[in-house]
Amino acid sequence: MYLVIDKEVIVLGMHRSGSSIISSLCHHLGVNMGENLMNGKPDNPFGHYEDKEFVGLNENILKECGSSWDVPPSRNQLFYLNNKFSNEMEVLIGKRTGTWGWKDPRTCLTINLYFQKLKNPYFIICEREKDDIAKSLKVRNRIPLWAGKKLAQIYERRIIDFLTEYSICKVLKVRYETLKHNPHQIVCELDKFLGMNNSEAKIGNVATLVMDKESIENEKKKLIKEKKNSKKSSILKPVRRCLRKLSVSTGWKYRNL
Repeated sequence: MYLVIDKEVIVLGMHRSGSSIISSLCHHLGVNMGENLMNGKPDNPFGHYEDKEFVGLNENILKECGSSWDVPPSRNQLFYLNNKFSNEMEVLIGKRTGTWGWKDPRTCLTINLYFQKLKNPYFIICEREKDDIAKSLKVRNRIPLWAGKKLAQIYERRIIDFLTEYSICKVLKVRYETLKHNPHQIVCELDKFLGMNNSEAKIGNVATLVMDKESIENEKKKLIKEKKNSKKSSILKPVRRCLRKLSVSTGWKYRNL
């Protein structure tokens, strides 16, 4: 009889580093990345694959420091919060079993607080050229290029410091550029690293999830259109109600908007 040991898969990477697609690949390879995931948005149409509970906890931790994802706290500020959030972390981690994980870029800042609660962690590090991260942040958040690049450097430094302090960790580094050019290679590496033992056919199918630029743009347009239609519908609802009441009282018929 074999003893099955739970695996905790933590995806670490700066915002816009490709961490969402890596989390998506982990999910489709069989890792439970969360039961309540954030929905897709125009800047990330296929979903963030971020567990809302971990995102919420990370946001509370940063807020306690008077900080946020784009105004990172110092390591010393976070160190003094270890006891304050210890129980919440233990509950969050304790109710998950099997091969599970989470992804939230803020974890790059808070990972030291989580580490002592983890039993069998596997870390996947997402790497991307800092200039490209900065360009993407400028488009999404209107952050100046110099500030975006500085943020990327801070996140990268926190990850490096963490891995240096805990050098015994199981780690797989994934380059965004390699992922885009050779997704099959990256999916194979993920499957092997995590010991998922998926078939070659399954790995091939998962690799196709790494969409080309045209497909991504089409999904963005689709989401933007759906959002506009939803907004239009919410505006027209009270108008429709008034028209219906008018038609009932007067017998006048209106064309549905």
